[in-house]
Amino acid sequence: MLSLWAVVGSERGGRSVFPSPPGLATPKNHSRVVLSCPVRDDAAKNLVLLPGSLQKLLDLGYQKFEFHPTKILTKDGALIEDLAVIRDGKHLVLATYDGQQSEEHR
Repeated sequence: MLSLWAVVGSERGGRSVFPSPPGLATPKNHSRVVLSCPVRDDAAKNLVLLPGSLQKLLDLGYQKFEFHPTKILTKDGALIEDLAVIRDGKHLVLATYDGQQSEEHR
């Protein structure tokens, strides 16, 4: 027995009957990362959706911590140069090239 939703969905070519409004569409990249900024507070962390570019990630870091990061490191201290290497759930550390980061990440 077919449900009404299955019939309506098949008539629309498998597309959703109730598409999301453009402003509420879910992002294509669903990766979530933890951002921390040891310069501000070692305990301060934010779980955020990974934006579309490294610059946007740096800008997001500024919005969250009011600190101007210039580089992004893994928790282990490896420099991130491409978003493609960042996996869901990764812990990222914001830092600057002039050495402003915690002792743990030097």
